[in-house]
Amino acid sequence: MDLFITPYERHNAVMRIAIMDRVLAGKSYNEIARELYVSPQTISVIKKGIDEKTYRSYLQRSKTERKKKKYSVSPVPDKEYRGRPKRTKYGTIYLPF
Repeated sequence: MDLFITPYERHNAVMRIAIMDRVLAGKSYNEIARELYVSPQTISVIKKGIDEKTYRSYLQRSKTERKKKKYSVSPVPDKEYRGRPKRTKYGTIYLPF
C-alpha cells in the first residue's frame, strides 16, 4: 500500500519534515524561508503544530483562530467643500468648477 497517493503529497510531507527539523534546531523564520523557499505563514503553521502536537491546516485554523477584518468608517467632512470632488490615491480632492 502506498502511503502517499501523489508526488505532490509526497513533496509536501518532505517539506513539512524539513521545516520541523529546522524549527527544532532553532533557526529563524527568515533562514528557513530562504533555504526552503516557503512562506513565513507555512513555517508558523508547522511551528504551531509542533507546539500543539497535532497538525491543522490553514483552512481549519481559519474557522477558530483568525480574526475578522475590521473596516474603518470613513470620516464625515465637517465643513462644506466647494468644487468638483475627484478621488485620488491620496484621498478626495476638490477641483474648481
